[in-house]
This record gives sequence, C-alpha cells and structure tokens, in this order.
Amino acid sequence: MVDYGKRYLPVVSAMNDIGQKAQKPNVAISQQLSAADLNHFNELRTKIALIIAQKLKVSNFQRDVHVLAETYHAAELADLYEVKAETLGADDPRKFYLTILEMTRIAQPRAPRTPLIKSNIECDLEAALFLMEEANQQQLSKNAVIRTSAKLFRFRRINPP
Repeated sequence: MVDYGKRYLPVVSAMNDIGQKAQKPNVAISQQLSAADLNHFNELRTKIALIIAQKLKVSNFQRDVHVLAETYHAAELADLYEVKAETLGADDPRKFYLTILEMTRIAQPRAPRTPLIKSNIECDLEAALFLMEEANQQQLSKNAVIRTSAKLFRFRRINPP
C-alpha cells in the first residue's frame, strides 16, 4: 500500500523552502519569487492536490469494498440461516448491511412484464397444469407412433411378406 505521508512530506518541505525565499511581510509572495520558483511552487501545489485526491479515491474504494464484502456476508447469513433484519438487535452491525441488501433489491432494475393476452377462457392453475400434461402426453404418443411406423416400414422393406 502506498504511504501517502512519505509522498506528501518532501513536496511540502520543497514548498516550504521556496516560501522561505520570500522575506518581506507586506509584499505578496508571488512578487518576491522568480518566475522559475513561482512555476515550481505551483507545480508542487498541483502535486499535493493530486496526492490528496488519490488518497481520497483509494480510501473511498477501500470503504466501498469493505461495505460490499460485509453486505455479501450478511446476504449469506440471511440465505443460509434465514435471518431477517427485524430479528437482529438494534446495535447489531449486520442489521445495517441487511438493510443495504434490502435497499439494493428494491432498487434493482427489473425487466418489464409483457402484457397478458385476454382469451376469455376461465382457467385456474390446476386446469392449466392438466392441459399441459395432456398436450405433452399427446406429443409423446404422436412421436411414439411415428417411430413405430418407421420401424415397421423398415422391417417390411427388409422382410417382404
């Protein structure tokens, strides 16, 4: 892991060295420094801003990874042991992660449902299952008849009466 203090301190000390060249208290620092020193000072300020931004970015990434890992563990807990957020105590940290999990489930994009076609046929689930089973049996028997007739045709071709 990068030690940002080791990167930050040399830049700050270089900026301090440049700032020591300006000794007049009532005159702006930019007027007391040469153009090269002023450019170098601005480059060092930019470098410090980049170091701070990178540190913040890495810190936020680490935080996000930690939250994702803990949410995953809470999801496993909920899946394996059927634990719900309501059953956990108020000071249990897993409750926070289960709440995150529930919010991500709610916010998850879903595919739009296709509209159902009205057929004016009254049918309940049991009747639909019966009709599907009947259709599957008819298809199987149809395939069996086709296979049997093909075998019979081949048998007659090989062994004429």
